[in-house]
Amino acid sequence: MPLMPDYAPARPLFHAALQHPHRISLIEACSGRTWTVSQAWESVCRMSAVFLSHGVKASDRVAIVAVNNPRHFIAHVALSLLGAVTVPLSPRLPDAQLEVLFTDCRPHLVITDGQSQSRACFSAWPTVTWDELDQALSGVQPWAGTITPRDHEIAAIVYTSGSTGLPRPISLTHAHLWWASVNFRDGFEYSPGINVVGVCAPLSHIGGFNGTSMDVFTHGGTVVVFDSFNPVFILRAIERYEISMMFAVPAMCHAFLSAREEAAADISSWTRPLIGGERMSTHLAKRLHEWGLRPIHVWGMTETGGAGLMCSPDAQSAHPGAIGRPFPYVEERVVDDEGSPIHSPHVLGHLHVRGPGVVTSRADGWLDTGDMVHYDEGGFIHFVSRLSRLINTGGELVAPGVVEDAVRTLDSVADVLVLGIPNERWGQVVAALVVPDPAYASNMQGLPSLQQIQQFTRDFLAPWQQPRLIRWVESLPTTSTGKPDPHAARAYFDSAQ
Repeated sequence: MPLMPDYAPARPLFHAALQHPHRISLIEACSGRTWTVSQAWESVCRMSAVFLSHGVKASDRVAIVAVNNPRHFIAHVALSLLGAVTVPLSPRLPDAQLEVLFTDCRPHLVITDGQSQSRACFSAWPTVTWDELDQALSGVQPWAGTITPRDHEIAAIVYTSGSTGLPRPISLTHAHLWWASVNFRDGFEYSPGINVVGVCAPLSHIGGFNGTSMDVFTHGGTVVVFDSFNPVFILRAIERYEISMMFAVPAMCHAFLSAREEAAADISSWTRPLIGGERMSTHLAKRLHEWGLRPIHVWGMTETGGAGLMCSPDAQSAHPGAIGRPFPYVEERVVDDEGSPIHSPHVLGHLHVRGPGVVTSRADGWLDTGDMVHYDEGGFIHFVSRLSRLINTGGELVAPGVVEDAVRTLDSVADVLVLGIPNERWGQVVAALVVPDPAYASNMQGLPSLQQIQQFTRDFLAPWQQPRLIRWVESLPTTSTGKPDPHAARAYFDSAQ
């Protein structure tokens, strides 16, 4: 009988605990509490026993609705020992949305951070806090079974943004998560056991949950977990813990740039800044390079475990603005509306990907990402827009990213989110929600007008691409994953509809 493939996350952690018991495994940045690799493995075994005492069994779903916490990683591996499923959910979601997600995934148990336990949406489900789990750990005999090989069993259900604004579930198997980690490892060229990874992205998001963090944790490396996004604190923690790798979305990078003088931190250890979640503009890339960072542009989806395409610092100079080429174990193709492959450069098409780490229901393995892209002359892929975000104004299609790049070149602008607002005459008009640069934020009256922005961008944008509405705001609305939220942004333009 052939051996069953084994992608169980517990097995490498068990091995690392034997070989490197005293190496630091987890750091809770807010408190400074640490776990060694052997302590992390013992906590995994004890937490598995506690889950058993709560009746958790194979295929049961356990939802984690809490701010980032090192115990997220311990709980996931503990659940994998039982064949149960981790469902990380954002505590920032309103009760009505959490109730919908609970009804969808039907958790056997809900873990909270205590701050949220009294919320009405938890009342219908068995609930336990991290503190209660901690108290129970010392009173149980650690799980001492045999590590069962895991393959195509569901490991986690991660909810991702849907076109309606409501999250939709993606079931990721142990194999999916393993292949994503191998893609990261071979693409970013790191060794998981000797890296220090920072986690500032939400652990309810694939970029936090599986964006190199799970790989490093389960292989005996060090993971520093931030419970909230405080750019000054995080920059200083990069210096303190010598963080070498961390995923961040562009909005976070803009916040880091604004906070760098106050932080006054040496971040030279951060040799692998993984920038994704949204397209990294050439303007942002330039500013990060001026700061001494060499960002790695990452494109991925929940359906790919976070690993889709990447553009290394070495490739960015020859392919500015590109989201890159596929990771080693991912294939890509660009097709037209009829599904025919596009090979010529600068022809807009739909991006499809496939590979052993890609979740799709199609028999041929291809996943339609919903992204509109094109090749450059060197075969690198450039992101244009999410198909659902394209703006149709007077019959002309406008990619929001093109407008955002142009507006961001103004000295007075720190960040911008462009969206289409319904208009009776044009169908939609281009609107921009703009965040002022901190140097200008104290005097909102001195910011450029719509006409001045149009005048400034006329050399970069066609007439139909220019913003027709702007609103200056202190910060962009974001989703629970930290990405700019076009659905929430529409509320700022309600009076214009």
